[in-house]
Parts: sequence; C-alpha cells; structure tokens
Amino acid sequence: MRKFIITVLAAGMVLSMSGCGSRENVSGTGESSVAVQEDKTGENDTEVQEDNTGENSDDMWTFQAVVKKIEDTTVLIEPVKGALNSSDSIRIGKEDLPESEDIKTGDTLEISCDGMVLETYPAMLAKIYEVRLVKSTEKIYAEGSEGNFGLLIPEGWSYEIFGEDKSEEIFGKYGIHFYPEGSEKGYIEVSLHENFGVCGTGLVQQEISLAGDRAVAGYYDEAQQIWDFIRFEGKNEKIVAQQYEAKEWFAENKDTIMDILDSLEYYARIQF
Repeated sequence: MRKFIITVLAAGMVLSMSGCGSRENVSGTGESSVAVQEDKTGENDTEVQEDNTGENSDDMWTFQAVVKKIEDTTVLIEPVKGALNSSDSIRIGKEDLPESEDIKTGDTLEISCDGMVLETYPAMLAKIYEVRLVKSTEKIYAEGSEGNFGLLIPEGWSYEIFGEDKSEEIFGKYGIHFYPEGSEKGYIEVSLHENFGVCGTGLVQQEISLAGDRAVAGYYDEAQQIWDFIRFEGKNEKIVAQQYEAKEWFAENKDTIMDILDSLEYYARIQF
C-alpha cells in the first residue's frame, strides 16, 4: 500500500513538470512569459507593388505618360501603352514637374522613379527622381460659319488648316489635315459637314466613344482594321474624320491618331 502511494506521488510530479514546460522562458531571469504576436493590420492599408515594366538602370525605372488632367496641386497622367502594367492612371504632384516647362494637357512626360507604385486609384509613385517633357502639343483651330473646333497636335506631326474659302481642297466645309512629319502621302482630315453621306455597300459601322461623346467608325475593309471615317455625334455632331491614302503609316500611328481625335473640342455657333 505504501509503495502504491509513492508511485502515485511520483507520477503527479512528472505531470506537474510537463505542464511548466509549455511556457517559454524568454526573459532570461528564470521567470516565465508568454510570447504575444503583434497585430499590425490597422496601421497601413496601402500596399506597395513593384512594377518593373519600364526601363531599369541602377534601381531607377523610367516610363512615359500622357498628361490627362491638370488639377490645383496635382496632375493626372496615363502611362503610354505597355509602359506600366500596374495602373492606367497615376497622380503626381505639381512640384515634381520641371519648372522651366509649361506643361499642358496632352503633353508626353518621361518619368524616372524607384519602380514602387502605391496601390491607390489613381495610383501614386513612392519616389520620383525626375520628370522631363518629351513631347509638347499645340492646340489648333479651324473656324467657320458653323463655329470652330480644335485639336491637340503633338510634336512630330504636321497640319494644315483650311477655311471656307478653301473648301474645294477638302471633303468638308472647312477643317484640318494632319499627318506625321516626313510622310510622303496621305492625311487625316477633320472637317465640318452639314450633311455627311456614305455608300452603304460593304460598309461596316462600329459605335465608339470619342472626344467625350458618341461616335461611329466606318470600315469598308474591316479586315485591315483601318477605319475610313469617324462620324462624331452628340455635342460634336457635324464633325467628321476621314483618312485619305494614309494606310502606309496609319497602323503604326493609330494610338496617336486616336489621341488627337479624342482631343477634339467643338464650339458650335448658336443660330438665332
């Protein structure tokens, strides 16, 4: 009986020692303490993502973007196609712009940064090293009896303005021709038409959004993906864009052509 009691007491001591072993001694003083995991979920909800799409040189990433909107203290920019994968809209501060340049909507900027993009919308860049003006634009206007309209023409492109006194040289009543500098033939015409009619044979029409309103693109050879005309609607009604013998350079410049057309502003003359 006595032997049985001693055995039970020994087993109890072993269990007691095992229970103490579940606590970790981290203080080094012999006292036991419990490790606590720190919760940081409420400190910062903005994630940082590294975007390596641009050109890399010694931890500096460079990409190009078009100025879309100039605000009081910031500027909204849109990376050119393929420049960044992480966001299609970025906000930078006006203090980052070069002081010596008069930056306008439609200008192309070259931005050097550390490649870290804050995942807000519009996105923001963690650190900007330099912003440089690459391509400036010029707003040109065609004026006539139905009002005036303007386009932003970037550097590297030529243009001609035709008034109503030169209507025999264009398809419309008055308008603008633009084309890449150095091109031997072809142009895009943007002109005013009181009545614009087309042949329906073989015509495929596609509704698009352009210059802040509706538009219709017309194709006679849809396989080439080169439109023959764009008829603006809504607030830009009566304005028509047509391509004339521009197929040699149209495809490689399509994005720029559409950016120019997207900059259209039409101020119709009110008839009393």
